[in-house]
Amino acid sequence: MNQKSKWLAVVIMIIGIMMLLNQNINLLTAAALILLTVGMLQVRNGDTRKGHRYLGIGAALLLLDNLMIVFLIVLASLAYFYSKTKRFIWTKAL
Repeated sequence: MNQKSKWLAVVIMIIGIMMLLNQNINLLTAAALILLTVGMLQVRNGDTRKGHRYLGIGAALLLLDNLMIVFLIVLASLAYFYSKTKRFIWTKAL
């Protein structure tokens, strides 16, 4: 398989994955994931300043794009710990 065929296969796989995850992933999420990957590669290559910038921008984009999911996770974890605390207080009082 030559180089051109390899890249064509990679592009077709990426398009297929994007079609499968169409409801959960959009252009902003894809850009954030690309920035995170570039940042990780920059840090590994030794350019930590530029790598940390890319990682920060990618993380911010990912958080802003999926803000409702982040709020849901935070609220669910708070409810879980609150219920554990209440249960602990009630068992200790009895």
